[in-house]
Amino acid sequence: MAAVELILTREAWAGDGRPPAPSLRIEVAGTRPQQREQIEVAVRRPPASQRVFARAAWVSGEPGARPVWLTGALNFVQDSPPALGVEASFRLCEEAGRCFGGTASAPWRDRRAPCG
Repeated sequence: MAAVELILTREAWAGDGRPPAPSLRIEVAGTRPQQREQIEVAVRRPPASQRVFARAAWVSGEPGARPVWLTGALNFVQDSPPALGVEASFRLCEEAGRCFGGTASAPWRDRRAPCG
């Protein structure tokens, strides 16, 4: 199964080690970024029959703060192969009502990522 992890940060980050906070982390399993489709982002794991699973968290970086799980939607917006980069639009919200939205693009890094 293909998986994609998008980590959005305010400051430049090369992708090694822990990302600088604050950051927005989006994980998607069961799809490839060159597929144009809207993906529902949920907090819990979906039923086994659901082909694509996505989850997202806001990491504030405040001392003692835990990641805040988000819900919403994610769209991969290009039809090009991942080697040319990944571009996605998103709208994700906290339960308390604060939302994050926009478009992000990044170079593709083909590697194994830790899950969880």
